[in-house]
Amino acid sequence: MNYDAITADYKDAFFAALRSGLKNEKYLLPEGIDPEKLLSLAAHQNLFSFVFMSLMSNKDFENTAVCKKHLPRFLGSFSGQVKKTENFFKLYRSFSENGMYPVVVKGIVLKQLYGEYAECRPSGDEDILVKKAEFFDAVKILQDNGFVSESGDITEKQLEALHHLEFKRNDLKIELHSNLIDCRTRLRRKMNGYFDSAEENGIFTEIKGVKIKTLNHTDHFLFLVFHAFTHFILSGVGIRQMMDILLYYQNYADEIDMKYAKKALEDVNSKYFFSDLIRIGNKYLGFAIEPLCEEKNAEALLEDMLCMGVFGNSTSTHVAAGQMTSAAFYGGNTFLKTIFPTGEWLSRRFPEVIEKPYLIPICWVKRWMMFFKNRKDKGVIGDSMAVGKRRIALLKKYEAL
Repeated sequence: MNYDAITADYKDAFFAALRSGLKNEKYLLPEGIDPEKLLSLAAHQNLFSFVFMSLMSNKDFENTAVCKKHLPRFLGSFSGQVKKTENFFKLYRSFSENGMYPVVVKGIVLKQLYGEYAECRPSGDEDILVKKAEFFDAVKILQDNGFVSESGDITEKQLEALHHLEFKRNDLKIELHSNLIDCRTRLRRKMNGYFDSAEENGIFTEIKGVKIKTLNHTDHFLFLVFHAFTHFILSGVGIRQMMDILLYYQNYADEIDMKYAKKALEDVNSKYFFSDLIRIGNKYLGFAIEPLCEEKNAEALLEDMLCMGVFGNSTSTHVAAGQMTSAAFYGGNTFLKTIFPTGEWLSRRFPEVIEKPYLIPICWVKRWMMFFKNRKDKGVIGDSMAVGKRRIALLKKYEAL
């Protein structure tokens, strides 16, 4: 969405719908607000089901044409999430039966914070962390359960450079991590250093009768902020990630070592980012959390979040803008690095360049072909340049560049 496409009325209606869901209260659609347009804004943030369920809390909405039109989509999404959750637990049992307890992060753990709206918090994939020594054993268990790696087989050397592999089965997608945050930049390496003992310091919890291992609350909180901050820098971060962070912080404040966490946030320049997320959450979602430091520009951050969408990749305009900010982060000529990214940047999508750097030009061509094949927006280059420049200015305010 464009920066100026979301009016104040729709922004307020959107956040009111989210607030009613978080508080499990009845939602009254404001006068003059088109529910179709409101649902479109929610979908841009991957919160369609959440806002639809809020609308459904008002019985008057059930008989509307908009409800009847979108009800199948809501039911399909809701039941699909329920099925994914069940199938993940079946997979996790396979690990535990083989003496392994991978550390589960985000996804299913965060869903529990949403109460009755748990399955309205979509999770496209589930992230699990294992020790490097157990990585290929975990790969075998995934393969035995019908999962296929999207990158094919990798070598030990490629594993050192990658921080996760993606595995797919028709009903589920798994990201298998050897590191929680990849190490392609100095900032990310610094972030990842905070999780050197994450597996050893993990805790066990029970979700729907299944015993799983997850991060301790201090590590999980830091990971959520670091993960969102890296997305913000490289492509954009959305409202859903902000809700995850603030709900987690609110629920586990007494179990988070904030003295340690504050030092970590300062160390990676994310304290201003986190504090402005708090300000947005307090103002628009009804949280009551004390920010850690002075404000940088919460409203500009909110505009960026609303524009870029849940991961900054909702349109080809936003993808290209994200590539501009990514190139700016790496330094050098922003435009050239957007078109000709480094082998290090390419390695996440094309791990083969780690051992075969001569394939970099071929991978450039593949990226260009994918970009133009998927491009649907007219004037995408000009629009993305404008969005990218605005994002770069915002990143500088947060000392992220």
